[in-house]
Formats: sequence, structure tokens, C-alpha cells
Amino acid sequence: MTDLNVTTGNAILKELYDAQKVRMMSFKDAPLFAMLAKKTDFGGKNYPIPLQFGTTQGRSAKFANAQANATAPSYAEFLLTRVPDYSTATISGELMLAATGDRASFITGTKNLVDSAIISEKNSIASGLYRSGTGSVAQVNASGWTAGVATLTNQLDNVQFENGMTLNAAATDGATPRAALGYVIAVNRGAGTITVSTTPGGSAGTPSGWSANDFLVVDGDSNAKISGVSAWLPQTAPSGADNFFGVNRSVDSRLYGVFYDGSGQIIEEALIDGLAAVHAQGGNPDVIFTNTTSYAALAKSLQTRAIAITTDVEVKDDEGGTVGMVSFKGLEVATGKGTVRLHSDIWCPAKTAYALQMDTWTLASAGACPHIVGLDGSEGEGEILLRQSNADSSEVRVRTYFQLGCGAPGWNGVLKLGV
Repeated sequence: MTDLNVTTGNAILKELYDAQKVRMMSFKDAPLFAMLAKKTDFGGKNYPIPLQFGTTQGRSAKFANAQANATAPSYAEFLLTRVPDYSTATISGELMLAATGDRASFITGTKNLVDSAIISEKNSIASGLYRSGTGSVAQVNASGWTAGVATLTNQLDNVQFENGMTLNAAATDGATPRAALGYVIAVNRGAGTITVSTTPGGSAGTPSGWSANDFLVVDGDSNAKISGVSAWLPQTAPSGADNFFGVNRSVDSRLYGVFYDGSGQIIEEALIDGLAAVHAQGGNPDVIFTNTTSYAALAKSLQTRAIAITTDVEVKDDEGGTVGMVSFKGLEVATGKGTVRLHSDIWCPAKTAYALQMDTWTLASAGACPHIVGLDGSEGEGEILLRQSNADSSEVRVRTYFQLGCGAPGWNGVLKLGV
């Protein structure tokens, strides 16, 4: 009988989790993540995205005036920097020993653990792509906390929470978190409530200082997350002190996109008018992403004016070859500049739609996004089952070094919806 040790366990896990399998798992149920163009060679200190947002102004009906008033074109350059994100799965020494000589037992005992680590990382990426980088994933409503239970301002934000999650709370979005931690022990997804404990595995209780209207952040994520589409396309215009990847965007809205407030309109009109606002600035969005509730409202409003579609996304290997396909159901509607596809994404914030011109966006990463870490620190090449030095266990690590970039923010828009 052959002992199942780290070496043989590595061989089995390498068969189960090659790079293609990880990518296929990562894109499932995450349409924005799947559809973004990927750049996996983000090396060096930063990744520059130069753009021209204004023309030379040496123009007039009078030659002398044109010559006298000549200016250089207006340029900007976003210097993207990477942020890391990690997820781990721990496999106990007891599990390894109990599976001695039994490959099937090892697979059964570990596959769910590793799958969970990959899915957890995928969820973090998919959520972060919609958010601003502060790490906030939800806000507590004005009723506050009662014996460790709070209702979220947006019920749909329940997808952000899992049992066992460790949370911070902050008074405002991006503020320094309060000292006390909260540990999620229950989630009522229909009601949009979460229950926390003040200790790991403890009974329900409100952590010290946690208050109504607090913003909730996964421990370690505060102001450390990817700058998602809500950072690139803010609903509030940047101030004169703005510094977004080295650019003061306040000088021209072409640097921070189109915001359209359609919250007072029926949802179909908000969609049409919001797209028209982006078209007026030269953009031509080809995909709109929104949450499940807004998508359902749009589908009911559009009825026969929309066509049911399936968007197929090719999954590529490191050499650019197609190794698989993921598909997303959606709707196609006519606009003043052609058709646009509408897709539901559970990670999109409530009452919000993003009208994106996809060829202006890039998800840049050092290595695949995400990937399993090898023993030598490589991208999952060689051994991936790593011995822990301070415990009788081994672990699998999933990580991402990445950032979202946009080469023409002004050709994209964010729509505020009433539902």
C-alpha cells in the first residue's frame, strides 16, 4: 500500500487543477469578469495607459487668432499599480493519513476545500470589479445592530457574505475601520440580514463601537482592493484634488465617464436616455451590466422589444489558444448606435447599471487572474500542495496580482436606476 503524502497528493491535485480548470471555474457566474480583455504580463512597477482627451486649440476663422491661440493637445496617462488578493485551503495531516492508499478518498476530502478557495477568490475578484477599491461590500441600514443582527441597506448585497467571514466596520466608505472585529455566524439572504459574533464561533453579539449606517469590510481589505468600474466611473465628479493613478480627472469628464441619474424614470426610459448621454460623448457601449432585480425589471418593461441572446466567452490558455467556453444568457436591445447586450450580474450593486464599451477596458495581471501558487512561488507549476511550518497540515494558495484599466473612460457610463 502506497502512503498518500505531499508528493503523491501534489500529483493528484495537479491533475485536478490545471490552469484551464481554474480559469473555467473563475469565470462561471461572473459575466463582467469573464468578458473583460485579459493582459497577463503586467510586469514592472506600473502599467501606463496614455490617452488624449482634448485636441489642439489653434483654430479660428481668423488665421492670426488661430496662430496666437494654439495649444498642445490634452493628454493624460494613468499609471496602474497592482493589488494582491489571496485565498487559501488547508488540508490537515490527519486527512492525508486517513486517505492512505485511497486516491478516491483523498479527492473527495480535498476537492471541495480547493474548489472553495478558488470560488472564494473568484467571488472577491468579481465583486471588486464593480467597486471603488475601499473594500466596502455593504452598508448597515439606519436601524443599526440588535444583538449582533443587522439589516443591509441593499438586500442584494447578501451575496457578499459567507458564514465564518471576519469583518471590519467603518463609519464611512473608506474610513479607518473600528478596532473590534465581527465574525459572521448567519446570513438571511431573503431578508438581507447578517448575524455576527464578537468571537470566532461565538454566540450572536454586536462588536464594540459598531453602529447604524456603518460600512462593512472583509478583514484586511480596507483600501486595499482593485479599483473597479465604480472607481473609473464615479457617480460624484472628482474634486480638484483628485489623484487617480496619477491623474487629476477633475479637469475633464472624459477622464471619469458619463453619469446619468435615471432614478426618477421608468427603467426602460432610464436605459434609453442613459445610453443617449454616453453616445453624445462619442461612446458606443456594447454591453450593459446590472443586478438581478434591475435586469428583471428591464426584461418585463422591454418585453418583445428585446431579443434573448447567449454571449459565449472563450477561455484562453497562456499561449492564447481556446481551451473552453463559458456562456451567459442575456437580452439584446436596439439603440441609436446599433445594438447593446444586457447581462445580469449578481455582483453589480443595486439600482445601478454600467454601460461599457468593452474594447476600452483591460484586466491586467501578473500571471493568470487568478492562479494557484506553486512551491517555488511560480504560477502553479510543479508542486502546489505546500507544507505549513507551524501546523500539522498543508495548504493550497490561490492568488491574484491585478488591476483594472480603461483607455477611454468618457466612452462609458454609469446609470442610476429607480429599481
